[in-house]
Amino acid sequence: MPVIIVFGLRNSDDTLALESGLKEVVASIEELGLSEDQVSCFFPKEFVIRHPNNEIIVFVEGLFMKQGRTEEVRNKLASQIGENLKNLFTVLPDVKLIEVFVRPFDPAWGFWSSAEEDSK
Repeated sequence: MPVIIVFGLRNSDDTLALESGLKEVVASIEELGLSEDQVSCFFPKEFVIRHPNNEIIVFVEGLFMKQGRTEEVRNKLASQIGENLKNLFTVLPDVKLIEVFVRPFDPAWGFWSSAEEDSK
């Protein structure tokens, strides 16, 4: 199950709408074969305190390496997440940089989940 971690959001930002939008983006990419329920989103606040550079940095972690999840598909995911954020934050002109990093994961490197096996 992929985990999307978004750094740089202020407390006033609407994380509920953002979470819904990010999950929708992931589920819309057919090659990933994921539903919105299989995506987790987290919005740590400490980055804002330490780096008030008006940057939003996104990491997509735990995206299992599977057939069909090619470099092209991962770049499509990064692009669509970035564009989603860019469109959402057009009302916040102080956001100067948005970057998205998709880091694929091989479960053979070490993985455990309390969810059923087929939920990957």
